[in-house]
Amino acid sequence: LVITRVKSGATSATSTMKVCYGGHGTNMAVCRIDGKVYIFCGGKAELKDDGSETVSKYTAFFRYVGGATVNLTKDSFTYDGTTYPITYFKKGHNQYPSIDEGNRLFAYRTTGTNDAGTTISNFFVYDLDDVLTNGTNATLLKKVVVTKGEESTGNYGDNGYQTWDHQGWTINGDFIYIGEGVGTWTSTAYNG
Repeated sequence: LVITRVKSGATSATSTMKVCYGGHGTNMAVCRIDGKVYIFCGGKAELKDDGSETVSKYTAFFRYVGGATVNLTKDSFTYDGTTYPITYFKKGHNQYPSIDEGNRLFAYRTTGTNDAGTTISNFFVYDLDDVLTNGTNATLLKKVVVTKGEESTGNYGDNGYQTWDHQGWTINGDFIYIGEGVGTWTSTAYNG
């Protein structure tokens, strides 16, 4: 994964950073801590038992350093003679993080199945400062469970919550926003 930093209004990158072993990096978060930019994404990635793909075990957070390469199987990285720590939030498995910097919230999402065998998404919400201070020992503020196929808006083609655990989402205060849409493999849209 290559993270590109672009100044607002610019037409080219100001710097890039390479991230290795971040797993399914389709959801990541960025925030400022003490004036420095930090990235939160999947980390400690490993192959599934069948060898099919690399998945993230935990949420990693580390300082953005333009020009650096970070290996998220390690606990630190060094660039230009300076060593930077990589911190891991180790609750659950296959975590996809989000940050609400304004409300000081950290959240991650996983999927599973309920007792009926239906797919569910679990959203776990924490105080961001508690996570930064206490890491994995931070206190859970709230858990939200959403069942696949529920929460329909009533709009045409909306069959309720259908997304996978690694698709884009974010938290803002008391709301969780999930990026879903109509998938297309050809010029014909699928409204299923």
